[in-house]
Amino acid sequence: MAEARLIKWYYINLTVNNWNLYVAVSDQGLTFIGSNNKGFCELESWQKKKSPNILLIADQTGKTTPVVTQLREYLTGKRTNFTLSFDFTGTSFQKKFEQRLLKFLMEQQLAMLILHRKLDIRKQCGQWGQQLGILLWQLLFHVIVF
Repeated sequence: MAEARLIKWYYINLTVNNWNLYVAVSDQGLTFIGSNNKGFCELESWQKKKSPNILLIADQTGKTTPVVTQLREYLTGKRTNFTLSFDFTGTSFQKKFEQRLLKFLMEQQLAMLILHRKLDIRKQCGQWGQQLGILLWQLLFHVIVF
């Protein structure tokens, strides 16, 4: 019986302003963005649900740098779009579903960004606006966990 191939995910803790997120990437692209202040346990739990063949490795070689750079720029208001590749893990049905969902969300991104700018969320609404901004961000980039 052949052993399953070990998949390496490189992770890092990203802290920007009031944000504290765990981010993981594989050689194919972004695999995980955690919830604010949920910690490493959330990443571990999600990884275990996806596959027992995933090895989590603390990034010390810069594998997460492109993702972290873009997320940091977004969270500080210097970026409004992303040029990231993604690595979907799951069955072929799950991968197709996630890819179609991502395509739909990316098509909706422009409308959401226009709404975000028109509402001027961070300046006009204080804490409530920040929470709405978080919701918009999660709607745009949340991957459904099966």
